[in-house]
Amino acid sequence: MYKKRHRKIESFRIAGNENIFKEKMLNWCNRFSIFSFLDSCGYDDKYGRYDCLVAAGAKKNFTGTLSDFHHLYEENNDWLFGHFSYNSKTENGKGDTHVGFDNIFFFQPQVVLILKKNILTIETINRLPEDVFHAILQQENIS
Repeated sequence: MYKKRHRKIESFRIAGNENIFKEKMLNWCNRFSIFSFLDSCGYDDKYGRYDCLVAAGAKKNFTGTLSDFHHLYEENNDWLFGHFSYNSKTENGKGDTHVGFDNIFFFQPQVVLILKKNILTIETINRLPEDVFHAILQQENIS
């Protein structure tokens, strides 16, 4: 295990079917009120860095303006997941989205899971990567 920024990082080899393990990861994410699950669905290209990338739990949430976001990005030097809506092009970041989402919303995840070629790298804040790995393994398959 090693540390990067303020995260604990450890890698684990995944035995068996990667798609079944992705289901376990998704099932594990359900315990969090916020998460992002990004899956390449097996699409392989020369620019692809991850087979699956997951951010779970929020250490910090952010809504605001584009200039506020730039400051947050510079200040944290860490993973940020979220979205910019089309309306975020206005400086105040406010507007009617018609769907109830903020125009700009990002979160700094407590846990990041990076899956690439049957190697799972777990980056955590305030928990052990090994504990996260064992919790994922204990999940039931969805299908």
